[in-house]
Amino acid sequence: MSARIAAFRCLRGRSDTPLREVDGVCAQLGLDPRDRGLVRHLVGTELRRRGKLRAIVSDLWGIPPKPDLATPLRLGVTRLVFGGRVPDHADVSGTLGAVQN
Repeated sequence: MSARIAAFRCLRGRSDTPLREVDGVCAQLGLDPRDRGLVRHLVGTELRRRGKLRAIVSDLWGIPPKPDLATPLRLGVTRLVFGGRVPDHADVSGTLGAVQN
């Protein structure tokens, strides 16, 4: 779950280059190199696929979501659609946990 929190912080920060924020945010959270790789993957995929992710989230939501929900929803969809070998229920649970923090 910490990787999702780190990705959320990188994407919601004020930087124009969220990928450059990954190492600093991960260091603050004490993430190991494997989790840093996951954060870099999440942030990079969200940035590259943002247009498609916005369309998916808007279609699922019915309307564009409020800005405070848009980023965590896009991150959740990133893991579900472009993710790896994590079961869907674990992705949903992790996304909800990251939003609550």
